[in-house]
Amino acid sequence: MSCPGTLRVAKSYGATTDTTPHYVLYDYSHEGCYFKVNPPLRDPVTRSLMLRELINGGIDALASDHAPHSPREKDSWAYCPPGIPWLGLWPPLLLGFVRSGALKLTEFLRLTSLGPAKILGLDHLYGLLEVNYRANLVVIDLNGWGRFSGTYSKALYMHAFMEGLQATIRAVFVGGELAAEEGEVLLRPPVLNPFEGRGLGRPER
Repeated sequence: MSCPGTLRVAKSYGATTDTTPHYVLYDYSHEGCYFKVNPPLRDPVTRSLMLRELINGGIDALASDHAPHSPREKDSWAYCPPGIPWLGLWPPLLLGFVRSGALKLTEFLRLTSLGPAKILGLDHLYGLLEVNYRANLVVIDLNGWGRFSGTYSKALYMHAFMEGLQATIRAVFVGGELAAEEGEVLLRPPVLNPFEGRGLGRPER
């Protein structure tokens, strides 16, 4: 959701609400294909109101809207598809609100973990650090700070080049297993057999 009016209507119908980080970080003064999204970026006042909703608990979850389009696809405003490829970038940017004291860390965790789990009906498995919960964990150094100068996305353009990152991701655990550490991916996804479970076995060569 990109504006407070949409949030109010959704809540009046009892629907859950979410927004994506670009609607609280950017406004329509950010031009070009890198910032082309659907719905479009709003005016500065609307952006500020969305940020207020985020800080005051008026939003149930944050979504990434990760769209890894190729640089070639983003070359022309007339034809470029909407979306921002920043799956690994927006959490360190938004943690700036936590470091400044505008957003409580517990509220950031609700927006990014427990809130999405509740919306999906998975809050009995995800969103809390408790016994019998799946140990998907991200280790964040709130004292880490730096400038964004690269991306792990396949979309190699840098819409946020040299923006300040307000935290450093040190490690990621998936199901309790160390998946990445200090920027290096350690856990590889399993190679799945598409014929398994269908009574087909492996195809003959």
